[in-house]
Amino acid sequence: MASTIRQVLQHSLEDLSKDELELKKFRARLLDREREGEPLVRRRALEDKDEIGIADVLAKLESMIMGHQTILYIGIQ
Repeated sequence: MASTIRQVLQHSLEDLSKDELELKKFRARLLDREREGEPLVRRRALEDKDEIGIADVLAKLESMIMGHQTILYIGIQ
């Protein structure tokens, strides 16, 4: 059975959340990422999110990045 990116992320985050410190480190690293001087993920997007909520945020981020790459690819052609 094929898994969606959201399902894979959720499963990985569930594994990571077994150690609360590791999940906190992951959140901190995620918030530390920038693109053109702007944070990729805003702090409020992760506030009060469990593994499912964080997976949703990451899946949306992945869709946004892939959409930008597609636009760039089409623009080059």
